[in-house]
Amino acid sequence: MRALVVKLRHIYLPFFVIAQGFISIYTFLDWLLFIKLDILPVHEEVLTFWLPCFFPFLPVWYWLVPRIKLLKLSENAVFAYWGAAVIAISTPTIVAQNWLYKSAGELIELESIHEISTVEKTKFYILKKIHIGRADIGRHTVFDTGGKNNERFTMHLYFVFPILEDPASALRRETSPAWLGIEYSKAIDNRWSNVKKDEAYRAFAKDCHEKILARNLAQFEYLERPGYTPAADGFQNALKKSPRFKGKNNIVLIPRETPFIERGASSFRWIFYSFSIGSGIWFIMLLFPKMGKDAMTQIRYRSYTKDRDSFLRNAVSVVRPSKNYPATLIILYINILLFAAMVACGLGFLSFNACDLLAWGANFRPLVAEGEGWRLLTSMFLHGGFIHLFGNMYGLIFIGLFLGPMLGGARFWIAYLLSGILAGCASNWWNEDIVSVGASGAIFGMYGLFLALRLTKTVVHELGTAVLVSIFVFVGLNLLFGFTRSGIDNAGHIAGLLVGFAIGLIYCPLLRREGAKIDSEEKPSG
Repeated sequence: MRALVVKLRHIYLPFFVIAQGFISIYTFLDWLLFIKLDILPVHEEVLTFWLPCFFPFLPVWYWLVPRIKLLKLSENAVFAYWGAAVIAISTPTIVAQNWLYKSAGELIELESIHEISTVEKTKFYILKKIHIGRADIGRHTVFDTGGKNNERFTMHLYFVFPILEDPASALRRETSPAWLGIEYSKAIDNRWSNVKKDEAYRAFAKDCHEKILARNLAQFEYLERPGYTPAADGFQNALKKSPRFKGKNNIVLIPRETPFIERGASSFRWIFYSFSIGSGIWFIMLLFPKMGKDAMTQIRYRSYTKDRDSFLRNAVSVVRPSKNYPATLIILYINILLFAAMVACGLGFLSFNACDLLAWGANFRPLVAEGEGWRLLTSMFLHGGFIHLFGNMYGLIFIGLFLGPMLGGARFWIAYLLSGILAGCASNWWNEDIVSVGASGAIFGMYGLFLALRLTKTVVHELGTAVLVSIFVFVGLNLLFGFTRSGIDNAGHIAGLLVGFAIGLIYCPLLRREGAKIDSEEKPSG
């Protein structure tokens, strides 16, 4: 019984406080910063899913994991308890954000649509006078893939119609300050042939047009202004295809047919349901393991935080730029910040599409040939998705921690940038119309530089055989994947490796002279 009381007091109660605090604080900040103040155009998917999935790891790791280790558990079991606590916190947080974005905002009644620019901006509107200009329709089609293995192919059709005050406004060709937006979508099997997909799209488009013709567009309960979502992007593209669009009147409102009072009602209940289920499961999990033999001593002296504090000190020393490897960490930060910015703009997470990458500075032979040579530089700091970024940054840190102290900041930057730029040139020479991004060409250059130093025995004592084998495995696997899979730019990889090797040969005599000078200074005189 005493062990259960200790678990409740020192493990379960902190979990409960962390969970309640995180859900409340995150939801409040989301409402204040991104709904009320609208300080940044962050995509809703990032705020309602990705951040609630990721951020709970931090408070759970910092405050709860040291307490979980008081239990008599294996390392794998500790990780399982950690994951269960994160899920128990992130799930109701996600539900809370979905409720928030459905419910937050006043309902403003407008006499006519022209009043929308004179009242305070809100999310929900009711119109007394309304006429929909069907003749000035704008339409846009979007295709995307989804599922674990991209097995789902989804077709989206976005329609916009000018919202007018009365039929006479349509005849006078008055400019509409806002538009009615309607979306239809249908998912099919991505394994279908292109011919079959084309047939499915034609049938889908025909069905959507028939629904539009049969629908009373002026009949709805209220209008909702969409947030930063893929649907909002689709509607904005549809606007550009309407003859009535003048470039500035880009407010789109989505008709809702359910009563305003019922919006988000089920989501609100599920905040409590999901938290109760998650915290209940975590409570049951605490009943089974026994307390560690020295748990009470650790609790008395709070020594259970020792491993965490030691890890934090080591982590800070690694990620803080220093004279030993400043270039490595600065490059790491630039890559991560650009990736985070693209995610925040709602462009994706696991992957980005080619058009967005081009807009952010990806390498593309036709554009470089037209004078946009700066893409050879900017593309080095962009990545195609999270896995691409993670793999490259792992490779960068691994080689940077060894080469950074040896080369110094200026030489590291020169080798890195030169390898990356020439790798981009090789990619353009080999590939006519491939959009390429990533730091891999520059990173391969740093591996090539290391190989040159190793083969010339410039660093024979500094690095062991295990490091050399790891480098060969990293380079070999990347090249193998490039030859066996599409979408991997081996031309850039090989060119970067060769350029880095050549730079390494140039650096060798300089490093040897510097090493000899240091040795002579360290020798005792007399």
